[in-house]
Amino acid sequence: MENTKETTKFNADDLSNIDRVVVVKTDKQGRNHITVSGKRIGHVYETKNGFSWRAPFDGSNWTTNNYSTKEELVQSIIDYRDGNIEIKPEEKPTPKPVKKPEPEPEYKLVEFDYKKETHLIPKEFKYVERKLSETGTSDYKEFELALNTGKNVLLIGPTGSGKTTLARFYCAKNKIPYRRVSLNGGATVEDLAGHYILKDGETIWVDGIITDAARKGHVVVVDEINAAPAEVLFFLNPILDGERVIILSSKDGEVVKPHTNFKVIATCNPTEQGYAGTNEINEALRDRFHLTFYIDYNESVERKILRTMGIETSKIDDVMKFTKSLRDAYVKHEIITPWSTRSVMNFAELLSDNKEKLILNRFKETEKSVVSDQMDIFVYKTKNPLDMDADDDDDDEDDY
Repeated sequence: MENTKETTKFNADDLSNIDRVVVVKTDKQGRNHITVSGKRIGHVYETKNGFSWRAPFDGSNWTTNNYSTKEELVQSIIDYRDGNIEIKPEEKPTPKPVKKPEPEPEYKLVEFDYKKETHLIPKEFKYVERKLSETGTSDYKEFELALNTGKNVLLIGPTGSGKTTLARFYCAKNKIPYRRVSLNGGATVEDLAGHYILKDGETIWVDGIITDAARKGHVVVVDEINAAPAEVLFFLNPILDGERVIILSSKDGEVVKPHTNFKVIATCNPTEQGYAGTNEINEALRDRFHLTFYIDYNESVERKILRTMGIETSKIDDVMKFTKSLRDAYVKHEIITPWSTRSVMNFAELLSDNKEKLILNRFKETEKSVVSDQMDIFVYKTKNPLDMDADDDDDDEDDY
């Protein structure tokens, strides 16, 4: 053979009589396309210098193995069949997806590194969950589900019942910065939205607490929302409704689209319990909150909290009897200072340190004698409740 052109002298029968080797076709160039155990492995042909086997030996580029005799070629194919030679599966190039031009975002969001704001992330603590009578599920699980699905949450309950504790626990568990602002203390729209200040001879804009939290994706607790003036509610309404925007009217009407992690939790005291400065929440505002929880004082929860604090069982019983007596006195208007869950915890700590009388300082002078009597009955056990009733009767007789 004088030329280098591929020939057809290689007989297909040379391969077809080998077990599990099949010649698929012989093309015009005289190349025998073959399969082994049903797998295509390239083609073989005769050349000027012998025989060649061309296949994607490295899995991508096709390369050629040359053999001087037909027997060597046949043996190589048998070796492949028996697993002694490997041919990697041919890699078909994956077509690159055509990138569609992304539309310009209406709002530009800036990602903030929470690691730089660890001072705003509450430390982890144990939260005692309540069972919701309406659903039979945990208050925290329902609360977390609502926030994680972008819903606004309203927490209603008496002072110190655990409303902000629930919010802080959510932030501590999820490592999210926690912000809190009270609307019952002269808070203005400028405090929430922002304002211009003069710095180094230059007028610059400073975001308020709500705007700053919205840009960075923080959780904001808006305390006592039912005590907020009308202009503050007017500012909050677009943040709480479907628009979910902040309009900075003092900054040329700039529109701020809050970060996706931004969440709003509002709290308020029940208006029917006579908290000063509170108003009934109107339906327009209430409708902006997808979920409302009523968090009241709960003896079972308070006992669990005291146990987690390491308070002795005997002292827990005394504290809870004392607690019930003060709450009864509050209902009867014998005292006007509410006895909250937070008060229960403080009193238990003072009692463990033998400093329980310091609790009297949180009451008005006209209330201290009532509280002191209840402490004598349920903590010191130096007085009998029946004796106290008898004393009251004697006093009544003297009055007439």
